[in-house]
Amino acid sequence: MTNELMVLPPHIEAKTARAVRIKGAGIYADWPGTGPGGETCGSCKHCWRGYRNRYRKCRLVELLWTNGKASDIKARSAACSKWEKV
Repeated sequence: MTNELMVLPPHIEAKTARAVRIKGAGIYADWPGTGPGGETCGSCKHCWRGYRNRYRKCRLVELLWTNGKASDIKARSAACSKWEKV
């Protein structure tokens, strides 16, 4: 058995390098609260709204999405450093 490291392609590494999983609150591109004051995840251009606006996920960490609640973000969470105006 060899001990080889798995190297991801650059486009995958760039999107997952700063992903933050918060237990019970989802997967964010960076820590909530590190972005501009007064803004929320729900007002970000990267906030994806699924079926009838029930599910919200961050498009910057799309490769880490699950088919369930574990990767959902909260729209009222404070914006992260990756926040961009819609």
